[in-house]
Amino acid sequence: MTEILGFRRADGQIGIRNRLLVLFTVVCAEEVSRRIAYQLDDAFIAGWRDCTSNATARRKMLRLAANPNIGAVLVLSLGCESTDSAGLAEEIRAMGKPADFISVQAAGGTRSAVALGVEKGRALQALPVERAPMTVADLIVGVECGGSDTTSGIAANPALGLAADRVVNAGGTVIFEETNELLGCEALLARQAATPTVAAEALAAIQIARDWGARTNQRAISSGNIEGGLTTIEEKSLGAVCKAGSTPLVGVLHGGRWERPTRPGLHLLAPHYVDADGWTGGGTISDPNGVTELAACGAHLVVFTTGRGSVTGSGVAPVLKVCGNPETYARMSENMDINAGAIVTGEKTLREIGDEIYTAILATAAGRLTKAEELEHFEFHI
Repeated sequence: MTEILGFRRADGQIGIRNRLLVLFTVVCAEEVSRRIAYQLDDAFIAGWRDCTSNATARRKMLRLAANPNIGAVLVLSLGCESTDSAGLAEEIRAMGKPADFISVQAAGGTRSAVALGVEKGRALQALPVERAPMTVADLIVGVECGGSDTTSGIAANPALGLAADRVVNAGGTVIFEETNELLGCEALLARQAATPTVAAEALAAIQIARDWGARTNQRAISSGNIEGGLTTIEEKSLGAVCKAGSTPLVGVLHGGRWERPTRPGLHLLAPHYVDADGWTGGGTISDPNGVTELAACGAHLVVFTTGRGSVTGSGVAPVLKVCGNPETYARMSENMDINAGAIVTGEKTLREIGDEIYTAILATAAGRLTKAEELEHFEFHI
């Protein structure tokens, strides 16, 4: 058993990383935030690019700040956007997370704001943090797929499903999502649900995704997926659902609120949702968006499967890449952590790769950097 020593937070959560989030509240402050983060260790940027305020975006920023891997937050404002940036910093502090605030305009411009930001960032990072032991039962693992091809459904995803089962059976938590990639899997998920109530919630979430696709004429199958051998959304869905494993589905988390699981086990995140104003939330519309959704729900790390290749990472939750296509792995090995293509070539079994993924999850939780972290691929999407 790999020893995991995490970072205890004021709210009782324990993180596997201790990172500074430089959170900008308008695109006009993004470059300044990036220059601040570049000068600090274990710092990265994320934020809301629009000048207008948005309640959903605000909630998502707060949920990212609440992730246990975030040790402190530096909120960066231009100074005239509609978002209440200073108030956002106050809300983050009210959660028990150290936070500070800078206005580029009030600081005097780019150079002054960068210098002040580096100073404040270092002060936040210097705050003492208690270390705490963790077990698998303390982990929340997100599972995601992107850049899928035929090998995703026959190699990478089923192997990840075996690893997900091991996490759950050890008392841990797994979150899967992409309801727009579960079309056609309704009967399977209904049988997997722990209770009729959970089954009804899962079916309702998939129906919302189906209606959203019909309304917007968008489906979660791309030209790259088709070039990779996938022919229909149902075929892609049957390959994608494998990554959730076979344990009972115990809960459905609702998009827009980015709820943190309140009990261990397997959970479905439904990023498509309808609020009081009508249709909101387009679901997993990009790889960074999907990973950001999982991080906002408290995932400590994300295991990301691919066949055609993906470079997506995250500053909030380390992203562990599992590649099902041996040719892609050979070509993009600098981005891939695990070669599930060995299943396709007959060199390893599904069980062996599943065990390899599980071991990598433990090693990542214990502090080993993923390829995406080494390359500082810290994409985000709000």
